[in-house]
This record gives sequence, C-alpha cells and structure tokens, in this order.
Amino acid sequence: MLKYFINSFVSSMLLFQTNYAFAKIMETSDVYLIREEMLKFTPDDLITFDVKGVIYTPEDHILSPKHVPKFKQKLREIADERGHDEAHRLESIVLSSYEPVLVDVALPGIITEAKNNGIKIIALTSGKTGAVGGLKSRENLRLKRLKKLGVDFSSSFSQSEILLDASPYNGVELPPSIYKNGVIFASRRPKGHIIEIFLQKVDFQPKKIMHIDNRLNKILQVESFCKKHNIEFLGIHFTKIYVDADREFNEKVAERKIQILKSEEKWVSDKTAYCMVNSELAPSICSDEFTVDDK
Repeated sequence: MLKYFINSFVSSMLLFQTNYAFAKIMETSDVYLIREEMLKFTPDDLITFDVKGVIYTPEDHILSPKHVPKFKQKLREIADERGHDEAHRLESIVLSSYEPVLVDVALPGIITEAKNNGIKIIALTSGKTGAVGGLKSRENLRLKRLKKLGVDFSSSFSQSEILLDASPYNGVELPPSIYKNGVIFASRRPKGHIIEIFLQKVDFQPKKIMHIDNRLNKILQVESFCKKHNIEFLGIHFTKIYVDADREFNEKVAERKIQILKSEEKWVSDKTAYCMVNSELAPSICSDEFTVDDK
C-alpha cells in the first residue's frame, strides 16, 4: 500500500513537472536575447509580437506608458467641458499625428531574419479596429506606421483579412477583432481567446508559441491558451520601453501641447512645444510635425 502511494505520488510529481515545463516566461530589455530565442523556432512554430510598446512607441513623453494616464485625464477633462464626441475627435487628431519611433532599431532586421528562416511570425495587439473621432481606421493607421518603420508581418499566412470575433465580450460591446495583413487586432478582447480563434481559422496548430509583450498580463493570456492546448510556450516580457520611464516629466511642455490641441486642433511634437515654451514662438515657426494619412 505504501509502495503504491509512493509510486502514485512520484507519477503525479512527474506529471506536474512535465506540464509546468510547457510554459516559461522571461523578462528582458535586450532584443538580442529575444533574437537568440526566436532563431530556435522552426516553421512548425509561431512567434507573435505586441505592437505599441514593443515594436514602436510614441515619441511624446505624455503618451509614454508611465505618463499616458495624465493624457487620459486631460481627455476626461475635455469630455466634461466640451462633451465626449469632441474629446474623441481631439483624441483622433493625437492618434493620427503623433510620431512613432522604434523601441529598438534592431527589431525590423531581427524580424526579417526570422521570416527568412521560414518561421511564422505575426503581430498580436490589443489595439481596437474601426473609427474614432475623425480617424476612419485605427487598424490601417497602425499598419501604415509599421510599414513606415520597416516592419511587415504579412507573409506568414496567405489570408489577407479575417474577421475573428464581433460579439460582445463580458456584456461589453467592442469593435470587431480581426486579422489583417499579418496583424491580429484583438480590440481589447483577451489575446489568448483571439489567437485561439485565429489558429482555427487558418488551420494551423503550432508546436511552440512565443509571445513578446511589454505587459505581463497579456503574456499570461496567451500562456493560458497554450496550456489549455498543451502547446509549448515562451513568453518574453520585453521591458525596454520602461528603461527611460523615470525621465523628468516637463509639465509646461505637456500643457502647451494640450492647449494647442484644444485651440488649434493640432498635435505638436515635444520638440515643437519645448521650443514654444522657451521662446514663445508660434507653432508654425517651431514646428516639426509628423502626420500619417489614414485614408
């Protein structure tokens, strides 16, 4: 009886260790460590990248992960003062006008190298689809930004566009989740739920999945899907976006940007606003603005 108990206990422990070994999460700010792990993958596997915060980030300090709550608070104040429609319209000006910069300049080359090795690699973003304010297509804007920065995920699967989920989630109406030109737009639905639907639609069951994200809770969503289907999982918590998060926040620059947004319906760069704060010159003199056409 004791022997049976010991054997059962050992078997249970081995099963637990085996299942646990399917999932691993690493934290790093080094893209070359990510590259090293990516090149271990094969065409039977899948690599997914988050976009904002991993591939690119807004150059504006107030839109950085640490300070974006300040921007959202400003939008709430505008909504209280002028109404929600006006707040959404001004928000759409910011979304379509901010300048994106690569989180790491080596990323486009690393992604291309993996694709050239036949590895299936796509983007998996929580970003919403559809219109907001005067912006007609949030997904097209994000795709154009990726293209401008030299990043293209469209070659791994033959389908160019797939509707993934248009139903409410937990009773909340959300824009449709779609796959378009190599990018899955989850539209705030859990990433694990949406990647499951996508893989069913394209009839692909990877042996291993790697997901790179700057938010740990999103990594855990994909890990949950992988555990459910016994898919080996590697999550990379990519923290480079937070390296300069403690850089001093310039309240005067941020306030000037919001003032111009409200009075002139423009979103100017930090450089332009800094020039104006320190010289009292007009935006047209200080301007170095960047705009992406979403039409």
